[in-house]
Amino acid sequence: MRSTGRPALDAIVAYAGERSPYYRELLGRHDRFHDLPPLTKPLVRANFERILVPGMPPERIERKRTSGSTGEPTEFVADRGIGREAQQARDWLLELGGIPTDTNVVFVVLGLPGPLPAHWTGLSMREMRRDNLRERLAALDRLDGYIIYGAASSLEWIAAEVERAPEALPTTLPLAVVTSADTLTSLGRERIGRVFGCPVHSWYGSIETDPSLAGTLPGDGERYVVNDERAYVEVTDEHGRPCAPGERGQVLVTDLHNRCFPLLRYALGDLAVASDQRFRGHGTLERIEGRSAAVVELEGGVQVTESMVSRAVLRAPAAAGQMDGFQCVQTAPDAIEMRVVWRGAPDVNAAAQLEASCLHAWGGRIDVRAVERLDVLPSGKRWVLRGLAG
Repeated sequence: MRSTGRPALDAIVAYAGERSPYYRELLGRHDRFHDLPPLTKPLVRANFERILVPGMPPERIERKRTSGSTGEPTEFVADRGIGREAQQARDWLLELGGIPTDTNVVFVVLGLPGPLPAHWTGLSMREMRRDNLRERLAALDRLDGYIIYGAASSLEWIAAEVERAPEALPTTLPLAVVTSADTLTSLGRERIGRVFGCPVHSWYGSIETDPSLAGTLPGDGERYVVNDERAYVEVTDEHGRPCAPGERGQVLVTDLHNRCFPLLRYALGDLAVASDQRFRGHGTLERIEGRSAAVVELEGGVQVTESMVSRAVLRAPAAAGQMDGFQCVQTAPDAIEMRVVWRGAPDVNAAAQLEASCLHAWGGRIDVRAVERLDVLPSGKRWVLRGLAG
């Protein structure tokens, strides 16, 4: 296979071709890396044993499963031998945000935290409620300089509750808040920054590769800088052909370090907008649009994404200031229902402004409906947008 001009990428491709039965056969049929078909989750499920590199030490192999938030759960293998590379990826993102690498990290998790890196403290969302939030957050007062890191939907919920009851706010505020795992809405970003009085960063990645593949630029809530030392990230069309700058496409990731279960041009199930801009020598993504499975196509061909919905909400300030959260679901070929958790009694004028903003963004029929709570996935993550098929 021809060289890509990237030594680390060439090395993992050569290794996969030599050691993995699946890639030995696949690479033999292609001359260029960018001609390889995207590795989708169905392909991983169908070829799991053939992708797995035989003869690896058992202590390096860690079998895991995805949450299924973008479809059916998929089994894969993490490489326990790349702890140093994973640590470097986290440190790289901390430095990108201007955060010292030895800063304490409060990791907000949905369940019970497992083994954590040095300087990390787990904070479980399990049984966290409005009436015990101050008690649960009081643990942060013992930390001298820390950031909060966790799933976007969990941190949005905490910020919304603290805004309702400011006495729950820790005495010592974080240096920054970092969101990951699911979609951070524009409404959530503004609320988290306002409540905690600190910068808000988003990290992008996946459990199959690394949660620390890319991060937002300081002061920029949309553009992501890619950690090119950890992975090779592409934005392509459905066939794996590169998108031009400004075009939306699927995100493909090649893990440069997993020697147990190589992932070449792996489709994460997300959409992003391609960019040719560089930041300190690293590639960038113009923005993350959301999950591929969450794209809703309306009658007439207009495609609505999670990012589009999030921006429409923010352009309706009268509504955004009175909302705890929202979800959108397609109810007919030309209609979307926005379900809103209002802070108080539903405001007719705010709802009208929200409808107008959505109509301007994508047209069709918009219905705003008040609900008491939002749905969550079995994994505990929150969804933002769903089509007719659910």
